Amino acid sequence: MVAARADNLNKPERPLLLPDSGQTRSWSRPRLGVLKINSDGAFSSMTGAGGWGYVIRDDQGAVKKAGAGSEPFLQHAFHAELLGCLEGLKMAAQLGMAHVVVETDAQMVMGAIEGEDYRL
Repeated sequence: MVAARADNLNKPERPLLLPDSGQTRSWSRPRLGVLKINSDGAFSSMTGAGGWGYVIRDDQGAVKKAGAGSEPFLQHAFHAELLGCLEGLKMAAQLGMAHVVVETDAQMVMGAIEGEDYRL
């Protein structure tokens, strides 16, 4: 099972089966010269703990940078999702990556990035 999932990471154009949903999803390439940041988060309502992660890939699917972390005190899943996205964007900026797009499975995160509702 682990080997099959690892094999999927090396073939980003191949549709992936999402484990519990029965849906398929495939990674799509960004435009030439643009990097894509994929981020995700996890949260346990029982403990309040969770984690986040991101992967930055180029237009050929090659991984340029990846990161993950755990957080002992989160407010909710949205908090974890935002941290993954934020950390990916911070790393891209730190490395001088100016042309990036963000992809996440959390619609609220995209709303927070693109809209004005969560602006402080």
